[in-house]
Amino acid sequence: MEVQAYSLSHFNTSFRLVDTPGFDNEDMSDPDILMKIAQHLSQPQRVDRGITGIIFIHPAEDTLQSMRLQRNLNALLMVFLGEREAHRLTIVVAPSGTPGVDPAVTASEFRQHDSTIFRKLRQGAAIKLATGLPNQIDSILYPYSMMHPTTLPLHQIDPSQWMATIEAELNYGAELTRDSSPHAAHLQKEYDRVQELYINLQNSSMALQQQLQQLQKEYASLQSQAQTQCAYSWKEISEDLEGINAMLKQVGRSISDHLSDCYVKEETFGKKPGDVTTLDARAMPQLISWLKYDENVAMKPSLLSSSDGVGLDAEAFFDFSIRSKLCYYLLRYIFVPFHPLLEPDENDWLMGVYNGIKQQESQYMAGRWRSTTFNHFSKSKSSTSATEHTTAMARHFFLKCLNPLIIHFFGCVPDNATWDEHHRDQLYQLFEKAYKWNARLKGEVIMLGDFEQTAPSSCSVFDPSRMKDFDTKLLACDPPAQTVLATLGLGVTVHEAVGGGNTPRSAIIHKAVVATDRYYIL
Repeated sequence: MEVQAYSLSHFNTSFRLVDTPGFDNEDMSDPDILMKIAQHLSQPQRVDRGITGIIFIHPAEDTLQSMRLQRNLNALLMVFLGEREAHRLTIVVAPSGTPGVDPAVTASEFRQHDSTIFRKLRQGAAIKLATGLPNQIDSILYPYSMMHPTTLPLHQIDPSQWMATIEAELNYGAELTRDSSPHAAHLQKEYDRVQELYINLQNSSMALQQQLQQLQKEYASLQSQAQTQCAYSWKEISEDLEGINAMLKQVGRSISDHLSDCYVKEETFGKKPGDVTTLDARAMPQLISWLKYDENVAMKPSLLSSSDGVGLDAEAFFDFSIRSKLCYYLLRYIFVPFHPLLEPDENDWLMGVYNGIKQQESQYMAGRWRSTTFNHFSKSKSSTSATEHTTAMARHFFLKCLNPLIIHFFGCVPDNATWDEHHRDQLYQLFEKAYKWNARLKGEVIMLGDFEQTAPSSCSVFDPSRMKDFDTKLLACDPPAQTVLATLGLGVTVHEAVGGGNTPRSAIIHKAVVATDRYYIL
């Protein structure tokens, strides 16, 4: 019989299986069979490939006490693998045609038989039962897909000595003698223990790698599903933010124009309308309170005055302060709560849970939980709840924000003070658009991260890494901005959960647009 080779692919690995003559061959001696295998593996085109392992088929009815079997196993191990590579040998116990012979018993004897070669094999060789199932080849070949080939010990000696080496190994089992040295026996025991530990660790490593590969496949599948399910792209998110900021600008300027044109009169302030500033406000303490300033506001730039005591012109003040208040309303009543329609204590509890999840889980798991929970509460509310919420926000803004502004600045509500339907529609549309944008970010987006809207407070320190000045006409030689007067457009920071108790990764994708103290130098 000749040695034959077959190629196949499993686990993204190309295998070359070499079928050799069996030791039950009556036409060839055992040394000749081993020599033929050695010559096949030593051909020029194969010698550099090495060998990954050996699969030995053992008929269940063959006795393990056979010295020939023990010698052949010893020769296979020592000639082609080496004693330290016993984990590369797999013994498959084949079913017997002899009645009363149980392959499982034979496999158990392999693990218990007390002879030198079997003790060597127990340091790593795999003992498997032939099940006859089509997929058993997978379980046999999988460990080899995780191994690199090794060099044949036979290749380290002169080819002219191969047969002598093979014959010596075949006689090894018959010539073994007991080690008379207690110290040597102790060393052998320690070696066996360490070798067993090494094999166990290697087996555990292979099992963990297999689990990791499976988890990576599942994660990639989940990630692909999440990205497929969410059609809300970065571009759309940015466009919606720009749309909201454009509406903020439109509402702020529309209302400030209305207040300036209708109520800033010479007969009211005793000066030309264009000369009226915040310093002319009729109820300054109340205006300071409305702006949520403290008693030290006069000592630093603010919406009321510069650090030199120069007041802000009335129209700019109305525009800046109204836009700043609108940003505050959007954050407080729409963006910051876990869900805008829940009560404050419910939102606080859910945000606590969500923050804990973001610390421990991946972005997919955290985003999925947030999306599912948010959508659950959206569906549990009536279909008109969102409309009622945004309508109430608009009404509240007129009554609790704009009307007090008029009273504090003009000293009383002017007799002809009215709000056009146009202003009400603009305000409602802004809140409605922000509500829908928030619902998409929290209910649809999973893998992109957690989006946090930012609006720096008035009188805070200007940070160019998170903010940008709305006035681009200022020159580089002008003094750098130091203080924020008001937020005129929202910024966005995205947070990506990484799990493992770590803080989510953060990135600023849009800087907040602000008016700064440099406005006073114009």
